[in-house]
Formats: sequence, C-alpha cells, structure tokens
Amino acid sequence: MAMSSITSAGALASAAIRFLRIFAKAGSCFLHGFDSLWLPASLLQKNRQKQLADALFAASRHQQVQLHINKGLAGAPSAALASTRQTATNPAVIDAFALVIIADGHGLAYPGLAPTTVDMAAAHTDAHNIDLAAAEHLDARAPGAPRRHTGPPE
Repeated sequence: MAMSSITSAGALASAAIRFLRIFAKAGSCFLHGFDSLWLPASLLQKNRQKQLADALFAASRHQQVQLHINKGLAGAPSAALASTRQTATNPAVIDAFALVIIADGHGLAYPGLAPTTVDMAAAHTDAHNIDLAAAEHLDARAPGAPRRHTGPPE
C-alpha cells in the first residue's frame, strides 16, 4: 500500500513523518522505499503532454505514482518566487508544477499485536519497483530534475 504526502521544504522528512502517521495506530512502520521528483512546467507544453502521460502511465505499472499538484510554484507571482528563492527550498520547486511521490512500506496488520517481521525480500522488490518507476520512466522525461530516494538496508 503506497501512500504519502509531501511539503516543499524538507520533502523527504515530511513524507516520512506523514507516512509514519498513517501507521501510527498500528504502532510501527517499515519504509520499503521512497522516491520524489519535481516535474517542471515545461512538461505541460503541448508537444510534451503525451510524453508526460506515457511516462506517468509506464511508471504506474511498477508502483503507485502520486502527483501532488499543490506543491510546485510554476506560474506563481514573481514576488512569491523571489521570496521562495531566499529560503532553504529545493530550487526545482520554482519551475515545478507538481511533485511526484512513489513510496511503499510495511506496517502491522492489526492494532495491538506485536510487530510482524519485515519481509526484506518484499521490501527490496518494492524498492526496486519504486526505482524503476522513478528512474526509468520519470527521470527520462524530466532530465536534471532533483530526485530524493531511499530504500531498505542491504
């Protein structure tokens, strides 16, 4: 079950915190993998829309792909962009129309039960699928777009 949400500053930390909150009632969570990628507004140009749609569809064949369209600042007023440039924010947010999140993890099946053992093979498979979705399909469509990745320990 892939789920996450994100904020523009501290993207990885915020996503991990929100992901953990989802499993808070269960008592614990093991994050299999997490990847995020800012999508530049240039991908919305008429001549690139099909390429973007194809990339999102292909990525979704590996793992659930979430588009957070309220995170990018493309099209924002110049004063807002200037102010953002003065903060500790990923510079890619300035030209981005969305943030893609691809994540998965493992939590307890039933509240109140002792933690289940982590299926490391499944965790590695999920991490691999997350990487395939992000690297093979989305990175190629947004070259140079900053990406954050984490996966299970070896």
